[in-house]
Amino acid sequence: MKFNRIEWRPGFSVGIENIDNQHKSLIRALNDVAASLEKGDADECVLVYDEFLRLSAEHFASEERILFSSGYPHAQEHADHHLRLLKMAEEAQAQCKSLVLNRQTTECFNALLEFLIGDLLEADIKFKSFLEELDKDRLRQFVTH
Repeated sequence: MKFNRIEWRPGFSVGIENIDNQHKSLIRALNDVAASLEKGDADECVLVYDEFLRLSAEHFASEERILFSSGYPHAQEHADHHLRLLKMAEEAQAQCKSLVLNRQTTECFNALLEFLIGDLLEADIKFKSFLEELDKDRLRQFVTH
């Protein structure tokens, strides 16, 4: 089975370079999962899925530091959303190996796609306008590179 690859688009940007770079890394990792699913290699799939989850956890921690430090009024709600996403992705990961072995790779990929879209396209866009309104010098103090 062939999976479409996700490509970075300027509309995904939240305007903070290190967060945008993390989003790009997550997209690359998702594409790596797609490649391993296409090969039907369950062991490789688990490894690249682990990497996707590791990158996601690092990204969420970075993003939450910025949101809480900058005074984003929905920071806790966003952090709770991250916890739900990670739990969902970990549950999907537990099923992924058996899905690959049974050639049901679409379910595995769709779970990750929903995960990425749930964060990048839905939740992160909500705080983009808040961050854009912050004074650039003030915002710089919250962003670590």
